Amino acid sequence: MNVEPMKKILVISLLFFSSSAWAMTHEEELIAQVESQGFTLIERETTWLGRVSLEFISQTHEREIILNPNNGAVLRDYKEPIDEDEENETTLDKFYGLFSKKRD
Repeated sequence: MNVEPMKKILVISLLFFSSSAWAMTHEEELIAQVESQGFTLIERETTWLGRVSLEFISQTHEREIILNPNNGAVLRDYKEPIDEDEENETTLDKFYGLFSKKRD
């Protein structure tokens, strides 16, 4: 039995698996990129479809990114400015505010 081809296969497989263990995941790469833009990760959730929901905040904006962790595709990247007036409003306050009419 020739041992030389087995050694080559073993070395190649060790190199392949060790390099993939050190690589960053799609999610880690995305978080590092967004944090370099001045955002801070405040929440991470997994959706029932297996996607990753990441919520970030900066001094001026809120940002939500939905990521497919299998292939790294960004499915949604939504950014909106933080409105200081709405900071203390609840969701119901915002909802009922849509239907209220200010009368003079």
